[in-house]
Amino acid sequence: NGFVTGLLGASTYAAMDHLLHRQAAPTTMDDLMPLNSAAKAEKVICGPMVAGNLSLLNIGVKDSWELEAEGRIVLVEDVNEKPHVIARTLKYLQRVGVLSSPAALILGDFTVATASVVAAPQGDAVLPVLREFAASCEYPVFCSQHVGHGEQNVPIPFDVTATLTVGSDQSSLVF
Repeated sequence: NGFVTGLLGASTYAAMDHLLHRQAAPTTMDDLMPLNSAAKAEKVICGPMVAGNLSLLNIGVKDSWELEAEGRIVLVEDVNEKPHVIARTLKYLQRVGVLSSPAALILGDFTVATASVVAAPQGDAVLPVLREFAASCEYPVFCSQHVGHGEQNVPIPFDVTATLTVGSDQSSLVF
């Protein structure tokens, strides 16, 4: 805990404590920003949720721990990656089939050190990269600043079923 003291918000500590002590109530993420037209079409997607770090997903291709995204709600984040590397990696994972058919994709916080890339001046370079990738996807793609390495994080448990409610005005993920 000493390593992250002062870097995480109180709500992040509380959420992690509840999760670790198996006291977690369902978590709702309602800050989802749609990045493509499929993310604006009203629907409900219910299914298994998986999450991972973009760089680790990249090196996992054709390994025993390669991400199985088909039909799942996938959350991806990374830290200290430049916008062109994020773009290249997302396109590669799509091209080789890893990100070809998830039920939905949520791109978490892509941070530089402790500052949110989407909120920081560098966000001006990252958000267009995320939007360009999302435009090439037939499935809903969102972004959220509450998954990743920022100050306010939602802990993502393993082996859970999630419900993504996509609305024309607002979308939410409950798990």
